Amino acid sequence: MRNVKQLIEGLRRHSAYLDWAEDGRSPEDIKAHAEGVLVGYLSGPETLASIPLPALAHEAVSVELLQDDPWALAMFESVLEEYRAAASVDQAASFAAIADAEPAVLRGMSEFMSLFLMENDKDDLGLEELRLEAFRNIGGLVEACIKPQLQALLRQVRIRRRKATSTVDIVRLKLGTVVQELFDTLEVPELVTPPPWGLSLGQWRNIAQHHDSWVEGDFVVCRYDEGSLERTVRLTRAELVAAIGRIHRVLGALRTARGVVVLDNIEQLRGRFEPCELRPKISLFELAVAMATQGFEVADLVLDENAVTLSVLDVTSDSSIRRMVHASQFVVSVWQAFPRQTVVVKYLNGNGSLGVTATATGADCEAVGSGSVPFHELAERIRLELADGTRV
Repeated sequence: MRNVKQLIEGLRRHSAYLDWAEDGRSPEDIKAHAEGVLVGYLSGPETLASIPLPALAHEAVSVELLQDDPWALAMFESVLEEYRAAASVDQAASFAAIADAEPAVLRGMSEFMSLFLMENDKDDLGLEELRLEAFRNIGGLVEACIKPQLQALLRQVRIRRRKATSTVDIVRLKLGTVVQELFDTLEVPELVTPPPWGLSLGQWRNIAQHHDSWVEGDFVVCRYDEGSLERTVRLTRAELVAAIGRIHRVLGALRTARGVVVLDNIEQLRGRFEPCELRPKISLFELAVAMATQGFEVADLVLDENAVTLSVLDVTSDSSIRRMVHASQFVVSVWQAFPRQTVVVKYLNGNGSLGVTATATGADCEAVGSGSVPFHELAERIRLELADGTRV
């Protein structure tokens, strides 16, 4: 699969999973750390105990990234309160709205993945090129990624305000209408008019969409609104880059708050989400997160019509046969992400050399994954070979 290296490098750069493993933390240590981060945002210890480690760690890392920016953390907490307030008014309607929004939110996630993989290094760009690249990022973030999250949030705000609504009603609204209603009704309206510029998310999107920006000397001038209301804002290079970061953190606050709400109500929401086929790169990302919490880094992924081969690098100092067997169990997760007739997981030692190759049939992986075959029988169905071809 193309862009595997870029995707995994991004996971390493923007999260701490692999650093934790390299520091010698066990999955139990990672779980305890993630629980410590999230305990103040979830309803109780019994909820924490029921959440799978990959999901728990993913949201914990997301919260930690927001904690680096007090404004972003405040926005996250305000969105979280909006969801909770809606549930306190009408839990059934709130949960139904969360489930209804899932397909659009997942599409937004897919768009974000594309933006990430198309990301260019901005340091060496001239100001004109930076302007174009910056507004490509901003336009894509707001329209494709943030808009579905804002629509999902607006549904919750309307429930909180006891205003009858439906998913169809929300989806039909233009971005500017959604932003304006949220500005008028949110407890913290600056979520949709991020400081310090005072422009709404809709205005940022319009500047990008209509190419209403140009370079004057050392400034990028942006024009927004129309007619007698027309105004401009002048941004330095650093301010323009900062604007991308601030808008990205709006998305982070929205996505993480919704993710925490889903985790906190996982039992009540279970079965409500319609099955959605994820694009391969999102499946790979989720798989990489899960493996990183166990101390493994995805090194490569090869897909063809009949087989999938995943190579994982052990980032811990333990390259014992126990770790090799641990990695071999990933065949089920790999099959669930990429169903194929044959599933292969290659375990690489910390130095990158091949330790063991685990091969299983898709049928066996499906049987174990569905629960029709006990998990402990998986070991009997996997073919394990050392690098020299010796069977284990």
